Amino acid sequence: MIELQWEWLGGLPRLRKAAVIGAGSWGTAVAVLLARGGLDVQLGTRTQERAEEMAESRNNERYLPDVPLPDSLVVKRAAEIELAGIDLVCLAVPSAALPQAVGAIGDRVGQRTSVLLLSKGMVAPMAALPTEYVAERITRARAIASLGGPAHAKEAVSGTAALVLGSSDPDLREQLGSVFDEAGLVCERSSDVLGVEVAGAAKNAAALAAAAAEAQGMNAAGIATAQIWRECVDYAH
Repeated sequence: MIELQWEWLGGLPRLRKAAVIGAGSWGTAVAVLLARGGLDVQLGTRTQERAEEMAESRNNERYLPDVPLPDSLVVKRAAEIELAGIDLVCLAVPSAALPQAVGAIGDRVGQRTSVLLLSKGMVAPMAALPTEYVAERITRARAIASLGGPAHAKEAVSGTAALVLGSSDPDLREQLGSVFDEAGLVCERSSDVLGVEVAGAAKNAAALAAAAAEAQGMNAAGIATAQIWRECVDYAH
């Protein structure tokens, strides 16, 4: 009764059920973490064949080998996931694939559902940040968050990574952050969603710029890296 009253007052429903769209390395890792944190999780693959393969082997040998899938994690084709009654939808797709993913689920996300984004970079053609792009198109979502940080999926799922959860909604930051804490992930919380997303884009771009300039010496690589960060800070302002 208290939880229902909290929802009536605009509070975020307690996170119980999650759906992760995208069964690559990061999608699988986050699905495992959510399940370890106590949620019932559905992990959506692109094809039925892939879903059956992972369901039978109970791991994702292609993208995240040697990480067993928890019992509370169900694998199925993404198109078959019923989003009604889901408390959290996680979009684990590259930014280039975000328009297609949002188009597939946009009208199926209800008012009690929050959205977590793992996409890094900008969304073409207008260079929109992922959370801005999603907020404009999934208007009924209860809240939106972004997970970022300099880590790989295997590090995150092994408990040797620290990530940042960014959301303007304090209830979602606290609830989802607590789920990741329970799962063994070092999870910092931030209300600076812009900073989380721009930093994630800058990290990858800076690494590419440094690698491209390294042939001219470490000084050139440092200059290239600094230029990327300067441009991203200017963009954020």
